[in-house]
Amino acid sequence: MARRFRKIVLVTFFVSTVTPVIVLIYALERTGQDTLKLNLDITWAKILAFYYSLLILAIVYIGVRWGVQQIKDILSLKKERTNAELRFLQTEVSPHFFFNMLNNLYGLIALDPKRARKLVLSISNMMRYSLYDAKRPQVTLSEEVACIHDFIDLQKVRSLKKVNTVFKVEIEDLELQIAPLLFLVLVENAFKHGVDTMTENAYVHMHLSSAQGTVVFEVINNFGNGERTTGGIGLKNLQRRLALLYPSRYEFHTEMEKGVYAAKLKILPQ
Repeated sequence: MARRFRKIVLVTFFVSTVTPVIVLIYALERTGQDTLKLNLDITWAKILAFYYSLLILAIVYIGVRWGVQQIKDILSLKKERTNAELRFLQTEVSPHFFFNMLNNLYGLIALDPKRARKLVLSISNMMRYSLYDAKRPQVTLSEEVACIHDFIDLQKVRSLKKVNTVFKVEIEDLELQIAPLLFLVLVENAFKHGVDTMTENAYVHMHLSSAQGTVVFEVINNFGNGERTTGGIGLKNLQRRLALLYPSRYEFHTEMEKGVYAAKLKILPQ
């Protein structure tokens, strides 16, 4: 684009420089000597003023168009880069989750084949959502709720311990659109870094609400003795996706105190 701009400026400059000379030669041929002596300076000044005015206007016009196009190209490249990064982060969410599930399935096959078969069906449902529905830029809240329910059922099948699981839903509009698999990361972390560290009395309490376009998801869970990890790659990807998808439109907080971990995600309307 810059090379094309330079070519246009050079051509415009050449034409605007040569044209006055041609006009002046034509005027010399058709004007008598006396008249020429009287009007030469005036004619030359008018011709130069006119055509160099055209030159300046042409350069300004081309420069403005070039600048606008450059801005459009930069914004387009930025958007393309953002979409590429989102696709990369999205592909890391699902394999990360299924990798953990397949490890659980491997250990469960020998211990309880019947529960292992149920786990395979649950994983199949989750993969179907991840591979097809969740590939869309946005899904409905009802679809995300169903996904979380499937995940909870999957955890009940694979877990050998009793877990107090509560998922409360208070949604004003089930058709409200949102980016897929944002909440699932928090739910998975609650089970992986909370329930799996407990020997008894484990709990995971979840609350999803929406009103006037604002969506709030909260997860509270207890964890075993020792320092709880912060969630690793799952939470890092989540925060990066939020920064790309909802810049200045989200709030994300975590708290950890006396064996209880809490995470709260709020997504604000446009």
